[in-house]
Amino acid sequence: SSDLYHWTTDVAHALLEGWPHDLELKKIAIESIAKKPRWKAQMSAEVAGIILLEGFPQDDEVARSIAEIFRREKYPQHSLGRNVSEWEPLAKAFGGHPLLKDAVDDWIESDDHRIINESACLVSKSDRARAILCEPSKGSDLISELKARFLLQGWGMNDPEAAKALNALADSTAAKTVAH
Repeated sequence: SSDLYHWTTDVAHALLEGWPHDLELKKIAIESIAKKPRWKAQMSAEVAGIILLEGFPQDDEVARSIAEIFRREKYPQHSLGRNVSEWEPLAKAFGGHPLLKDAVDDWIESDDHRIINESACLVSKSDRARAILCEPSKGSDLISELKARFLLQGWGMNDPEAAKALNALADSTAAKTVAH
């Protein structure tokens, strides 16, 4: 029923609490995010996504499955029960995972909606992702406020390339409008 949707996170957390690190639960969740058509999956994308991201962070098998989603789907976060701009849970659970880097970077570079996908750079945390964020905005020699935020979150001022782009923004006349 539609009322069940409101209990999605509770269902996922109950499964994780009742069966922590359960390999069968992981298997069902992985199969559910890969299943096409989605209505044939044993779990909803939302429940499977929570189980995989919160219950199996940095797990190689899960990372491989998520990488496959990035390789085949235009909006891979939907397969994990997330909306278009919701990257934080994936970045928290799998940020910098070596099995995800190339798939995520390829996806970011190939997509037309880069403004939505720049936050996915925090999932990859690769040199390619940093280069995307250090690239000045069109018609400007500066990075955007959004790119600055992601550079600070993922690389910080200790990274020479990130610091160069961030300092250029900070030293510009635009700095007072992005100071927050």
